[in-house]
Amino acid sequence: MPIDHHGKAIADIVGLCFRKELAMIGPYLDSRFKQTKYLQSLNRVPGKELKASSYMNEGEGIFISSATFWSDLPKLTSKLFKESKSESENVVRILDIPYLHILGRAEHIALVDALSELNDTKVFQLESVRGILNFTWPLTRRAIVKRLLVPYILYALTYFFWALVVSYDRVEKDLHGQQQDSLMHYTDIAATLTVALFSLYFLVLELVQMENEGLSYLLSVWNAIDLAPPFIVFYLIYSTHFIHDDHDEKVIWNL
Repeated sequence: MPIDHHGKAIADIVGLCFRKELAMIGPYLDSRFKQTKYLQSLNRVPGKELKASSYMNEGEGIFISSATFWSDLPKLTSKLFKESKSESENVVRILDIPYLHILGRAEHIALVDALSELNDTKVFQLESVRGILNFTWPLTRRAIVKRLLVPYILYALTYFFWALVVSYDRVEKDLHGQQQDSLMHYTDIAATLTVALFSLYFLVLELVQMENEGLSYLLSVWNAIDLAPPFIVFYLIYSTHFIHDDHDEKVIWNL
């Protein structure tokens, strides 16, 4: 029987155990930190010190990384340590429950969802929970910046340019019976398409969240606030470019 069968067998119910608030799940997780003779050889590595690229608490000197269960010693050493003139005492252990630290895995999602619903903050003092969350936080932060923050900033800037510059020019020209010059006309088209694409992007994100959360999504006011802007923008684009009055003239919506 494989030596790591136990961790694999329980990984998919850790989140459920936290959701059910089982008293022993926290101490049990912390008890799964193991140090083998193989890992004991890394307690002192001449001419090397631990990398501080990912840490739980730098003041405590507790550092986090990931590795396969059967990593060879040179590969593990190069992953955990860097060259140094000094030499430090280390305690290298492995949390022998896999998958909980991998973003996108069902086991990790179940764990994070369960933790987000807990009222007892003492859970977050557990070394195992802190280690998992602090290891995944840099990855989560990069994903948030890349997929949400940067697109949102570009979305806001494009929208304000479209609403306050392009649309204003179009309204002014229409009120005076003039046509937009070719440069502003194509700028108007480009800005409108860009705003529409950003709106579609955020609408898709909300629809994915709605699919994941089910009917509970509709019960949140914050979700409604997130869902409304794309539809409002689509209506504004439609009203300014496609609605006509009885004289077959475009209706101008001065925003």
